[in-house]
Amino acid sequence: MTTAILGGTFDPFHRGHLAMAEAAVRELHPDSLWILPSGNPPYREEHSVTEGAIRLKMAQDAIAEEPDETVRARLSVCPDEVLRAGKTYTADTLAEFHRRDPKRRFILVCGADSLMTMHRWVGIASVCALADIACFCRPGETAETACCKEAERLRAAAGARVTFLTAAIPEISSREIRRKCRSGEDISDLVPPAVLRDIETFALYRGEGSRTGQTLPQN
Repeated sequence: MTTAILGGTFDPFHRGHLAMAEAAVRELHPDSLWILPSGNPPYREEHSVTEGAIRLKMAQDAIAEEPDETVRARLSVCPDEVLRAGKTYTADTLAEFHRRDPKRRFILVCGADSLMTMHRWVGIASVCALADIACFCRPGETAETACCKEAERLRAAAGARVTFLTAAIPEISSREIRRKCRSGEDISDLVPPAVLRDIETFALYRGEGSRTGQTLPQN
């Protein structure tokens, strides 16, 4: 049994996140893919983040409208980090998943930005022991070279098993979406329809402090 994990703040969950989930299912062929909204990671605290229950709902509503039934059947939203008190470390989350199901294989799905900072994660050796890593690289020779060098660095330092996914993922910024919301600009091409409805229903991002329940880093 293999489960891919796509983590992030998801504030909001946008079309780039959905494209990553879809591509990971199609390229990795996991039995399931868990979308894992972050709880309270111990990194930069740049803005107050929408409360966890709403971020979970946005992700759940987005995947419920996934048009590909084969992909949709493998997607689910995991609330573990949102429900955990205190700081959340990926190493601890993976350890808990492994404790529950020691025979399950886990694959962390990430973008190039995450891969380039992964060597600084707390417990990175444990992360690499408990999960493989599958990374989407930005197109271009320079970006691909940088990703390959970082993957080799992680292999040497932490025993990482890194593979690269080939799908082109649209570059969409959650920060830019929030900015557009504050200025009243259209974001319908950046988020799934269900997420747009949630943003309107909960009046999200009208101000940086709206609908917050905890302080988390920018994704």
